[in-house]
Amino acid sequence: APPERLTGREVVAYYAGLAIAPVSVIAPLMQTTPLFVAVMSYFFLPDLERITKYVITGAALVVTGAIVITLVT
Repeated sequence: APPERLTGREVVAYYAGLAIAPVSVIAPLMQTTPLFVAVMSYFFLPDLERITKYVITGAALVVTGAIVITLVT
Protein backbone atom coordinates (compact mmCIF):
# COMPACT_ATOMS: atom_id res chain seq x y z
CA ALA A 1 0.00 0.00 0.00
CA PRO A 2 1.27 3.49 -0.73
CA PRO A 3 2.50 5.40 2.32
CA GLU A 4 -0.30 7.96 2.12
CA ARG A 5 -2.88 5.23 2.59
CA LEU A 6 -1.10 3.96 5.68
CA THR A 7 -0.90 7.47 7.10
CA GLY A 8 -4.61 7.92 6.49
CA ARG A 9 -5.34 4.72 8.34
CA GLU A 10 -3.19 5.85 11.24
CA VAL A 11 -5.16 9.07 11.56
CA VAL A 12 -8.46 7.20 11.43
CA ALA A 13 -7.25 4.77 14.10
CA TYR A 14 -6.06 7.69 16.25
CA TYR A 15 -9.42 9.43 16.15
CA ALA A 16 -11.26 6.15 16.69
CA GLY A 17 -9.13 5.60 19.79
CA LEU A 18 -9.91 9.10 21.02
CA ALA A 19 -13.61 8.36 20.62
CA ILE A 20 -13.43 5.44 23.05
CA ALA A 21 -10.63 6.40 25.45
CA PRO A 22 -9.23 9.57 27.02
CA VAL A 23 -6.25 11.38 25.51
CA SER A 24 -4.16 10.42 28.53
CA VAL A 25 -4.39 6.80 27.40
CA ILE A 26 -4.15 7.26 23.63
CA ALA A 27 -1.25 9.74 23.50
CA PRO A 28 1.32 7.44 25.17
CA LEU A 29 0.23 4.59 22.93
CA MET A 30 0.75 6.72 19.84
CA GLN A 31 4.22 7.67 21.04
CA THR A 32 5.32 4.04 20.98
CA THR A 33 5.40 4.20 17.17
CA PRO A 34 9.22 4.50 16.97
CA LEU A 35 9.63 1.23 18.86
CA PHE A 36 7.20 -0.59 16.57
CA VAL A 37 8.93 0.81 13.49
CA ALA A 38 12.34 -0.32 14.77
CA VAL A 39 11.11 -3.82 15.60
CA MET A 40 9.20 -4.27 12.34
CA SER A 41 12.08 -2.96 10.23
CA TYR A 42 14.41 -5.40 11.96
CA PHE A 43 12.21 -8.34 10.96
CA PHE A 44 10.86 -7.21 7.58
CA LEU A 45 13.72 -5.08 6.21
CA PRO A 46 16.90 -6.67 7.55
CA ASP A 47 18.92 -5.84 4.42
CA LEU A 48 17.75 -2.23 4.20
CA GLU A 49 17.61 -1.05 7.80
CA ARG A 50 20.34 -1.47 10.36
CA ILE A 51 19.18 -1.36 13.95
CA THR A 52 22.06 0.10 15.92
CA LYS A 53 22.35 1.05 19.55
CA TYR A 54 21.73 4.65 18.48
CA VAL A 55 18.41 3.76 16.84
CA ILE A 56 17.29 1.82 19.89
CA THR A 57 18.42 4.59 22.24
CA GLY A 58 16.65 7.25 20.17
CA ALA A 59 13.40 5.29 20.01
CA ALA A 60 13.51 4.61 23.74
CA LEU A 61 14.15 8.30 24.49
CA VAL A 62 11.19 9.38 22.35
CA VAL A 63 8.86 6.95 24.09
CA THR A 64 10.22 7.77 27.55
CA GLY A 65 9.90 11.50 26.93
CA ALA A 66 6.30 11.14 25.75
CA ILE A 67 5.41 9.07 28.80
CA VAL A 68 7.04 11.55 31.19
CA ILE A 69 5.27 14.49 29.57
CA THR A 70 1.96 12.63 29.71
CA LEU A 71 2.39 11.75 33.40
CA VAL A 72 3.48 15.26 34.41
CA THR A 73 0.60 17.07 32.69
